[in-house]
Amino acid sequence: MRFIVCFSLALTTLSLALPGVARAKAGDILGGKEVYLARCFQCHGLSGDGNGPAAAYLPRNPRDFTSGQYKLKTSPPTTLMARDQDIYDAIANGLLPNGMPTWKDTLSEKEIWDLVAYLKSLSDLYEGESDPPALEAPKTSRTAETQRWGRKAYFELKCDECHGEDGAGNPDKILKDDYGRPIKPRDL
Repeated sequence: MRFIVCFSLALTTLSLALPGVARAKAGDILGGKEVYLARCFQCHGLSGDGNGPAAAYLPRNPRDFTSGQYKLKTSPPTTLMARDQDIYDAIANGLLPNGMPTWKDTLSEKEIWDLVAYLKSLSDLYEGESDPPALEAPKTSRTAETQRWGRKAYFELKCDECHGEDGAGNPDKILKDDYGRPIKPRDL
């Protein structure tokens, strides 16, 4: 019995000491690194900084995983961290306007979870942190009233200044991404 308790304590201590272990709910960092080196580094760079050899040929700059920040997340705005499921969904479903392909038909679910664990290990932001809670968003349906409300908010928030009145994007407007690099407004 004493051996089991000591073994469990040693495993727990080891998992806390290794960077990124058990950060993503079902992922293995070493397996994720293998997938990353085979499929991702070309765009995102060997260190995950978004400066891979193919980055210059993409319509948008690849995500810099070393910052740990993700644009599409369902965690509360008070936390910088994305949820594991958010990262998984971005990999599985891709971000086609950015040049990020869909991987759910190429990679297994385990490979994607391994990749989530590896990506989180590239940033200190996730060090020792648990998965943040999901943001509770109210359920709405598409009605004439919600469309009027959305249209009003679109113009009040001045979204039209960059994305145009019709949401097609203003090609003359140059913005900067999270890293100060120039980008054009997205066609919504």
